Amino acid sequence: MRVYLPLRGFADSLNLSVATALILHQLLHLCPNVIGEMSQSERQKYRLKWYSKLAVQRIMTRTEKKKRQKMTCLVRAGEAIAHRDISTLTVEQIAKLENAKIVNRELLEYDAAIAQKAKKSILKFVDDPQPFFQPLLDIR
Repeated sequence: MRVYLPLRGFADSLNLSVATALILHQLLHLCPNVIGEMSQSERQKYRLKWYSKLAVQRIMTRTEKKKRQKMTCLVRAGEAIAHRDISTLTVEQIAKLENAKIVNRELLEYDAAIAQKAKKSILKFVDDPQPFFQPLLDIR
């Protein structure tokens, strides 16, 4: 299938999301019955999944993001050491490996707490998404 997007003027910066939106708009205009029939429970399931992902990104402060990034780096360093033969590791490397295991547990708990906080903040929008689409001045 070949798709033609009628572009007038300077259009070198048309990005993929805009092109996709134009194609979907034209498709729905040409064939209105292609709109899927998603059940309300399925919509709620997808809203919960995507709204939670969006909220996790917005709910963390800059300091929390830096803390999480440091924890992730420590875990990755431990994973790099874990692939080596244990008999060739130095005392410092073994200490790093043990520390990485502890930090990994903390990171999993931290991520779970942030995900729970995000989920709690978006529950009211899952059933009724209309307020979600109102202009936001500041959500923090």
